[in-house]
Amino acid sequence: MSNPIKNRTNTIFIHVSDLQRSVQWYSDLLSEEVDVSKVADPVHNLKMEQNTGITLDAGPPGMTKEIQPLPYPLFNFYTEDIYQAYEYLQQLGF
Repeated sequence: MSNPIKNRTNTIFIHVSDLQRSVQWYSDLLSEEVDVSKVADPVHNLKMEQNTGITLDAGPPGMTKEIQPLPYPLFNFYTEDIYQAYEYLQQLGF
């Protein structure tokens, strides 16, 4: 039997405690327009320019996730200029 698992990432799940606020934050970060009034629990898929998607996951209805930031990154967004990216994040107040 050949291996049915492909050597690529399909979707990254980011667990969040406040879906609407998280959708707004990531949309601001990625310069994407979003109408947060149309965001509904439990998940929201961000618009991405590639095959790998990002899903913000607030969990089951009625449950608020207790998110503990990790001391290390799980993934990164691509940039051609890390210094320009850092300045951009500072301008956004992140």
